[in-house]
Amino acid sequence: MITLEDKYVVVDGRRIRYVEAGSGPSIVMLHGLGFDAAAEQWYELIERLAPGNHCIAFDMFGWGLSERPADGYSLDAWTSTVVGLLGELGIQRATLVGHTLGGWVMGIVAHDHPELVDKLILASPASLNTTAPRSVDGFSIPDRHAVRERMLYHYVRPELVTDDFVEKVYQRTSQPGVYESYTAVLRYINDPEIRSGLGLANYLAGIKAPTLVTWEKDNKAISWEHSAKVMELLPNGKLFLMEDSAYFSMARRPDEYAAAVKEFLAS
Repeated sequence: MITLEDKYVVVDGRRIRYVEAGSGPSIVMLHGLGFDAAAEQWYELIERLAPGNHCIAFDMFGWGLSERPADGYSLDAWTSTVVGLLGELGIQRATLVGHTLGGWVMGIVAHDHPELVDKLILASPASLNTTAPRSVDGFSIPDRHAVRERMLYHYVRPELVTDDFVEKVYQRTSQPGVYESYTAVLRYINDPEIRSGLGLANYLAGIKAPTLVTWEKDNKAISWEHSAKVMELLPNGKLFLMEDSAYFSMARRPDEYAAAVKEFLAS
């Protein structure tokens, strides 16, 4: 996995960490809901797309190395962060990429701000499942062993899950305030009224940008069967379904995933 320099920008009064590589058309990537989610999940894809593209991945506030306030989490705040980040980085139009919760957020941005979006990639987007896959009840910050096991699940290839990488993830997820900030996120995301009233299904039909929807048949968190609803609602969507991959296909099967993305971007 490549190493990228951490950079920071203030958006809506919050310090946001991002990384970037390459030059050309901009591609902006947003991680998912997992407590340990961060820009690193996109590094394999960035390595393959950076030749010929300006790739950016960032930690939404509440995750990774970005600011982790105790409250203030909402879809309005998250979409405002995306729009503000583009403005701060001087990006007038971009391809937006989002995984699970990140897909939910990026989909709303594409709906509300079509002038900013060239194309859209939704990686097993969240909120189509009426019940959130992770409950606040019983959540606790994992120890180093549990972090390593999660990283092995995400990235599969043991050589990517080095001691330094595990320690880096553990240190950022065990900081004071992380439990409070993440449970605040979960309470918001798990609210049935939020999932119904602001769910992605309410926005898909109005998304004008060409959209690639990626899913995995072995995805246990958000079933690939939800892809049928997404494709039914999207006016200009294309589905890429991976037959034998689970959840983090951009890291588990980066060559195949990147090939599908490149084909979509070239179309």
